[in-house]
Amino acid sequence: MDLFNRLQRIKIELGSMPLVIMTVIIAFVTLVSLTLFELNESNALIGFLGIIVGSGVAASTSLLIARENRRGQLAISALDKRLEVHQEAYRIWLGIRRSIQQPEVFNGMLEEAKQFWEANCLYLDPKSREAFIDCIFRASTHQDILRDSSSADKERMDSAKESWAYY
Repeated sequence: MDLFNRLQRIKIELGSMPLVIMTVIIAFVTLVSLTLFELNESNALIGFLGIIVGSGVAASTSLLIARENRRGQLAISALDKRLEVHQEAYRIWLGIRRSIQQPEVFNGMLEEAKQFWEANCLYLDPKSREAFIDCIFRASTHQDILRDSSSADKERMDSAKESWAYY
């Protein structure tokens, strides 16, 4: 069954390529057979087989070039989207950092960050993905520390300073 699945995958990846290759091989074998057995009485037949071989090679080349162009276009469009998402993540991070002392603005930025995360996390590379979710967690933790701390509570203030030093 594994061999069957592998052959199916190859068939899908190659598309119409096997038919073109098979046509070229048959034409080439026929041409060689005619030449070896000296059955080349008709130059038109040999010319026709040459045309078949040439068109098969041209079709194969065209298919390969088209497939590679399509892959290249997909890679470029994905790169554009990833760059856009990384820029947006940076903008949100700056917004969180700037609004940490303003609870009314900060809560909106934190909500925006969570929504952004749900919609775009897969476009971020693994390192950026980890840093962004860590930013959300640390920012909300820092806000909680600031909200719960009093000026006499030295340990909480040290914790708040340590949390802010991350940014």
